[in-house]
Amino acid sequence: MTPAPFESDESDAGDRQPTGLVRDPSSHVDTLLALTDLVNEDPEGAVRQVAGELRDLTDSRLSAIYLLSDGVLVPLAVCSGGEFLFGLGACTCRLGDHPDAAAVLDAGLPLALRDYGRPSYRRGAAGAGDDDGRYASALLLPLAARGEAIGLVELCDTAPRDYVARRGIAERLAKVAAGAVLVIGERRRLGARERVADELIELGDAVARAGTLPELVPPIAALLLASVEAVDCEIWRLESGRMTCLAAVGDHGRDEATVGTSFEVADLPWYLVAFEARAAKVFSPDDGLGPAPFAAEVSRDRGYRSMLSLPLVADGRLLGCVDLHDRRDRDFGEALDFARGVSALLAGAFHKAVIVEELEQRAADLRTMFDVGEALVTAATLEATLHAVARAAAVALELPVCVVDEYVEEIDSLVTRALYETQPDEDYSGLGVPTRLDEQPGDRAILEGGVVVIEQISDRDLNQATRDSMERQGEKTCLNVPLLFRGTPLGIMMALATDEERQFTDRHLELARALGAQAAVAIHGARLSRVVQRRVESDELTGLGNAGFVRRRLAREVARARRHRLPLSLVILELDEFRAYRLDQGRPAADDLLRDVGGLVAALLHPHIDVAGRHGGDKFVIVLPHTPLHDAGGTALGEGGGPHEGGAAALAERLRDQVACLSIDGRNARAVRRVTVSVGVAELGPEMADGDALLAAADAAQALARGSGGDSVQTSAPG
Repeated sequence: MTPAPFESDESDAGDRQPTGLVRDPSSHVDTLLALTDLVNEDPEGAVRQVAGELRDLTDSRLSAIYLLSDGVLVPLAVCSGGEFLFGLGACTCRLGDHPDAAAVLDAGLPLALRDYGRPSYRRGAAGAGDDDGRYASALLLPLAARGEAIGLVELCDTAPRDYVARRGIAERLAKVAAGAVLVIGERRRLGARERVADELIELGDAVARAGTLPELVPPIAALLLASVEAVDCEIWRLESGRMTCLAAVGDHGRDEATVGTSFEVADLPWYLVAFEARAAKVFSPDDGLGPAPFAAEVSRDRGYRSMLSLPLVADGRLLGCVDLHDRRDRDFGEALDFARGVSALLAGAFHKAVIVEELEQRAADLRTMFDVGEALVTAATLEATLHAVARAAAVALELPVCVVDEYVEEIDSLVTRALYETQPDEDYSGLGVPTRLDEQPGDRAILEGGVVVIEQISDRDLNQATRDSMERQGEKTCLNVPLLFRGTPLGIMMALATDEERQFTDRHLELARALGAQAAVAIHGARLSRVVQRRVESDELTGLGNAGFVRRRLAREVARARRHRLPLSLVILELDEFRAYRLDQGRPAADDLLRDVGGLVAALLHPHIDVAGRHGGDKFVIVLPHTPLHDAGGTALGEGGGPHEGGAAALAERLRDQVACLSIDGRNARAVRRVTVSVGVAELGPEMADGDALLAAADAAQALARGSGGDSVQTSAPG
């Protein structure tokens, strides 16, 4: 039904006369009734008819009717120059950008304006220039229903006027428009609820089908993006105070570069606000929350102007967040119901997936601890046990390198006992080499502090010595776990990231501490075993190892030297004329002499690195790992346990000289007796099949020294 327009018998000296058809005044009531009937049948059509009547009866250049939705004016009908404009869905206008409209709706009273400027739908249009569609006068009429503002009528003209004579007609038609706008608004809200319900059902099906979080979140992000009509959707997981991106979808497609990125929640105040409220929050660049996401380079490049943040909460636990970005200034009011419903479903799915994931992780951690515990029982050596710990830590923490060092108090050093690398370095020669804590104050602090320390190469407060060491080794992150047994520091386990800096969850740290405790138990047990073993393997008289102990250790050191291409030397010394001395001075004096010489030998060696033993009677054997026969460079990696200064031959000379300085005041001798030794030195060569061959070479050199009159050192160079 198309009602006839009003005839106006009012006059307004300040207004132009209507140029439309002038009808009988009796048709006013018929037209109003017809429009009212049309409201229920076709509210959109009624709005267009009212807009046309308003334009004709007020003789305006433009008439427009708007729906007020969540603080935004949405154009329903715009009649300009006698024609209706279409395709204005995106030409919305926020009340915050239109103070005149806001004042009219707040007061509920009409307002006539001069020098009006652009109409509302043009104010909401992107790219409208200052002189684009400007009007000299306007009349704004509020649309109200049930005591609330629901829309706006806007009449504009190019000539200055105050609309006094036309206001009555406009207000009566505005009442009809209000009824139509009310119906349209309710239908839209009902349609939105139905759409939300349908999409939530679809989403519920997607949640039920998805098995893991990586399978679940991308389709949900895409659905949210389309439903909320935003330009970017990101889904984040919260774990140990860090947010990690699981999915990122935008109008530019999937953003795989963002997936996997993470940051500390404490560094981003807008998340703290949303998480504290545990409710949806809308943010804009003007919120004053510090380095907001809009300040980020990617946000600036994409022109984001607003963000909806939806915390994911299940069973009172914060699990993550959904972020929706838009290039428009919007409060997302029309999408909040749907977004909240999605976040509730997603939070439930997160909770389920996280619980399953945590159970699987716990099971994996238990398997790891079981394997390490088995190694504690079955491994033949401490090094094998600690290697199992290092391997378990590297695999569980997904790091390429793990090192286990033992703290040796006698030399105040850390000695590397185990190394695990996913890509082994064949040239690595650090096993068994100590590092003095005087050179690594950071390690001393870790031992004394007794707590896990994470060192990042980017940390400005990092100790300079530690930074230099990390840079030399190409390390980006070092997770340091002190090895404590009943409060006593026994070493440090270091898990290293070499490609990029790594962050660790609470679960990672808990597992690292547990593995560290196992390593500490292994070291403590090994030390107890050493005490017992020494009693079995040591020489009662000198405290050095016995012949069997020396042979076993020699075999192990030969295997290690072959595997890592390390130098290995062996020294044999024998007291000159010892048998005559014993016959002359007696057995007690001879035993005292052997103890004195054994003490000199032990004093020259690196504890826990070098091996020394009594090889029967008055003969002593010294095994020197990491030490060549000669060291022309005079390398001295310190008293801590690198190659001995000058090499094995130089050490043998020092030992010969120190023995010669011993003076024995014999009971049966009238003069002080001088003690001398004959020393043979050999280095492991490629032609030597095993430790026995090396022992034979040194023994042959020692025989040469004895045959030349004693008190000398002879060497056997490797072939």
